[in-house]
Amino acid sequence: MKALFYRKSDTKQLSKDNIQLNYFNNIEDAKDYLGTLDNQEWEILRFTPSQYDNEHHKKYSDFSHKTSHGIIGQEFDNVVITLDNFFYYDENGELKYRGSTYYDAAKMLFQNITRTRKKLNIVIINNSEILDRCVSVLKG
Repeated sequence: MKALFYRKSDTKQLSKDNIQLNYFNNIEDAKDYLGTLDNQEWEILRFTPSQYDNEHHKKYSDFSHKTSHGIIGQEFDNVVITLDNFFYYDENGELKYRGSTYYDAAKMLFQNITRTRKKLNIVIINNSEILDRCVSVLKG
């Protein structure tokens, strides 16, 4: 998992068998896909939104799904996380979020990923940089 958050990390010790990648060019297609997932099999985790500001990740988040802050201390067999086009790697190779969020998006992403027991489904929305990194980590 460290390899996703730090582009310069080694990927050789990563267990890759239980990780799925799904890429979508736009929010609508990603929302359609997320809507087809069986809520009994998959736990779709969303970022905790601001109570005051309209944040980009709200566009593809279903308000019935659990938030990063609502799942602290819990684990789920199969977890779905989303990475949109606001995620990027800075000059040091660290994963950052260029959108405005009340809570740190990279930290919420970490929280959501660490709730996974068995399978992780990574949904990438219009972000070829993140897709390329994930593919290289999984090929590693």
